[in-house]
Amino acid sequence: MDSDGEPTSGAFDQFVAAVEPGLRRALVAGYGGEVGRDAAVDALVWAWSNWSRVGRMSNPGGYLYRVGQTSARRELRRRGRQHSMGVEPARGAGESPFEP
Repeated sequence: MDSDGEPTSGAFDQFVAAVEPGLRRALVAGYGGEVGRDAAVDALVWAWSNWSRVGRMSNPGGYLYRVGQTSARRELRRRGRQHSMGVEPARGAGESPFEP
């Protein structure tokens, strides 16, 4: 950590290398590929911003999983509101816009 309390790049890089794969896998398993990956990124951004706190935790990966869950749930609620407001979800490549 530098004198401003910011994580040093090397220390944070090592932390991310150790925690990110498992964090990402767990969130993708629970919330799907897109939402899970975004939630993992959000959790790691939070970790960078709160490194002085995260660095002292006994289980930072578990805590970041909870941060990621909050992010994923918020995103899913946002998407639900969009759908209920008349915004259609994106169609997959194999889907037809016409019903038989």
